[in-house]
Amino acid sequence: MRNMEIDLVRRGLEELIKSIDLELAKTEVRLMAIAENFGLKSWKELEEFFRRGVDNREIDLAWVEYRYLKDKYESILKDREKVLQLLLNSKS
Repeated sequence: MRNMEIDLVRRGLEELIKSIDLELAKTEVRLMAIAENFGLKSWKELEEFFRRGVDNREIDLAWVEYRYLKDKYESILKDREKVLQLLLNSKS
């Protein structure tokens, strides 16, 4: 019975990882859309782009969305690391 419970928890954690990966991908797509809107090749270039301090309403609005999405991305990534650690511990 104990092995069945462990397998159930492991499968649940694996499904949670898949769900988290999907949310990470969605967030990254939204960040990439912002970057492409300003002619950048990667969303990771946005931080430097916004630091230039161009006085433009569109850029100001994009900054707010970028910060929200970047914070969300980092938070989800931390959650993924925690769940992955739990999954690894469940296999030992």
